[in-house]
Amino acid sequence: MKNYLTYKQLDAVALRISGLSQSVIDPPTRQLLINLKLTRLHGYLDGLADPFFHASESFGVQGRISYPAVFSIDATLKQITLSAGTLAAGAVCHILYFQDGGTVNYQFSVRITVGGSPATYEVLYGTDATLLLVYSVWMAAVSPQLTATIPLNDKYVNKIIRVYDNQGTGGTERTFVPFTDSNAFGRLESNPLFNKQVAYYHSGDNLHLRVGASATALGTVTIEYRQGPTVYTAATESSTVSLPPQYNEQLVDEVVGSYLLYGGKDLPSNLKERLQGYEKAFKAEASDQAEDEKTRLKRV
Repeated sequence: MKNYLTYKQLDAVALRISGLSQSVIDPPTRQLLINLKLTRLHGYLDGLADPFFHASESFGVQGRISYPAVFSIDATLKQITLSAGTLAAGAVCHILYFQDGGTVNYQFSVRITVGGSPATYEVLYGTDATLLLVYSVWMAAVSPQLTATIPLNDKYVNKIIRVYDNQGTGGTERTFVPFTDSNAFGRLESNPLFNKQVAYYHSGDNLHLRVGASATALGTVTIEYRQGPTVYTAATESSTVSLPPQYNEQLVDEVVGSYLLYGGKDLPSNLKERLQGYEKAFKAEASDQAEDEKTRLKRV
């Protein structure tokens, strides 16, 4: 369930309950205090694996378009030879034969099945023909995308759960193998065991994707991840708070407590008691997480 409380409302409620004026605690300071409490609460709930922070997003990975110079096309052998360079397996080529005056004599599309020059093709659309001297030729090649980098700088990606695309057999999901070693990820093309695999490497604000030499090119890539909270700024004050709504009361208490302490005020006894209860829960969860990590390391 999406929260209904906005950052602006949270700030106004906490300011009203604390009894402080904006001259005592200015907007940038209030934003900082709210973000500190929000981040701490997020860490607590993330440790509980709260599904509220489970997000996914899809990205279309585009192929590269080029216009290579064609030396010959043999419709009998189903081969294309370039004047320079090669064609990659999986590339889709759109071809026109035309004569002086612009008359188009042949128009067809092919997919490269065996890369190189000559490259072997299969016809996708139209009727192919051997290139004769009386024709001029134009060809656009859409090469498959075998590597890609997806920027994540506009998202707070706390942890990637899974990466997959739609290039499995019959358009089914194909899961990417995660890599944590950048050197191993960079050497994948030289590893024959990786030929039919796909992999990803998460580095800071970027997600790097790589496809083995014999694997199908990238399709629509979906990332499932644990997201962090939206930071409270002047630009996001109308955004809803990045927490499950059942924790709104605790967040208000935490923020009111921060405002009062910043303003040099004493905490009411009932608020102090509630904050002590929250702190006990935080410490208990931190202890559980530490024990889980010790257990995990023993198994490694």
